[in-house]
Amino acid sequence: MSFGFIGIWMIVLGLVSGTVIHQPAAPAATIQPEVTQASDLSANTLASCLNKSGAILYGAYWCPHCADQKEYFGAAVSGLNYVECDAKGPQGDPDLCQSEGIEAYPTWKMPGKPSLQGAQTLQQLAAWSGCES
Repeated sequence: MSFGFIGIWMIVLGLVSGTVIHQPAAPAATIQPEVTQASDLSANTLASCLNKSGAILYGAYWCPHCADQKEYFGAAVSGLNYVECDAKGPQGDPDLCQSEGIEAYPTWKMPGKPSLQGAQTLQQLAAWSGCES
């Protein structure tokens, strides 16, 4: 790596003055589940299996993690059982969400399984639901 004459003097002056000139650091990574791109076929298969198993995704139209969750499914999202928990959202049913004890978005519920909160990868949902291929 070559700094050149001016670059070296900038570093020296920075050290002498107590400041160092540097390039801005890369933004900190957000902690999100690792997502591996699934084929539409596997996303469709998982959505169908979740639907048949009685899994329900509870969320809110304004929730960024809900948007992430839906994005993981791509076009297959239309095959999910989804309940909108905000009355202002399309077909919002806050009473159902309240009666189900939904406190965070997104939340996945399925009979006989513990609830999951937060965006889940397709692999995590397959393992949780027993829909693994």
